[in-house]
Amino acid sequence: MDKPVVSIVIPAYNSAKYIRETLDACLAQTHPNIEIIVIDDGSTDNTREIVATYDTVRLIQQANQGPAIARNRGISEAQSDYIQFCDSDDVLHPNKIERCLALLLENPASAIAYSQMQAVDERGIPIDNMPLVPDTAFFVADNLFCTILSANGSPIQTSTILARKSALMDVGMYRADPNYYCAEDWDLLLRLADKYDFVGIAEPLVKYRVREGALTTKPILMAEGRLKTIQYARHYRKRSQCFSDNAYDELEAGRHQVLAVKYWQNGENRLARKAFIKAIKQTSKGRLIRIVYALMTYLFPISAMHRLNAQLSH
Repeated sequence: MDKPVVSIVIPAYNSAKYIRETLDACLAQTHPNIEIIVIDDGSTDNTREIVATYDTVRLIQQANQGPAIARNRGISEAQSDYIQFCDSDDVLHPNKIERCLALLLENPASAIAYSQMQAVDERGIPIDNMPLVPDTAFFVADNLFCTILSANGSPIQTSTILARKSALMDVGMYRADPNYYCAEDWDLLLRLADKYDFVGIAEPLVKYRVREGALTTKPILMAEGRLKTIQYARHYRKRSQCFSDNAYDELEAGRHQVLAVKYWQNGENRLARKAFIKAIKQTSKGRLIRIVYALMTYLFPISAMHRLNAQLSH
């Protein structure tokens, strides 16, 4: 019996420095039947020229619209029902697809099979002070939806995911919003976990590259994206299994406060004040200190908040 084809979807934007290593690792997979789709998302370097040297890699070009829309294009173009995501600077272990596909085939009710990832630096050397993600406890969680919702961002790194295309299409794929960054993977996982089971392998089968200038190093974009994700998730079917309405108000207010602090740190005091006010309106818990913070943004830098907190903690 022939083994199913797996489509590897790789969004790429100015990825010339790393994409050859990424593609070589994809071509070295022990699973024999793969198609590789690279969506060049408006690169201005020579990413396209490098990809074009690979005869077996399919190159799709589009104007820059962000990784979520690029991944959606790859999902739509894929010729199989099994999608392996891979970012253009990450490296798959040689048997990553083979092992995750076997697990997914053994569990027909599951939408995705995933693994842990090992963080590496720009040279590909493991970063010792960054633990494997997800933690091994995540693989035995009783309620995976609630565990994912309670996390500070997506606990499953995108390149570790092998998903059924049918499940991705069923939940609407990634949100087609070019302004929704740094949390679109978290939102997709929540929508999938709201309807399907997941299965995982508690071993690092992906090298995740941590590099300067990556989207995840931009704190305001990250805080904005995570707030949007929490706002979307309020309406998901399983949310009530995790949080009451009042508890969820507190969770969302906390996200507004995190965003307020990021704005304040960036010197955007007006936006910080607006975010604190939204947190104040969301819930009465912590209202007084948030009012104080909002007032402080008129006159003081964020260092004043840190000094106030230090005084209150004594």
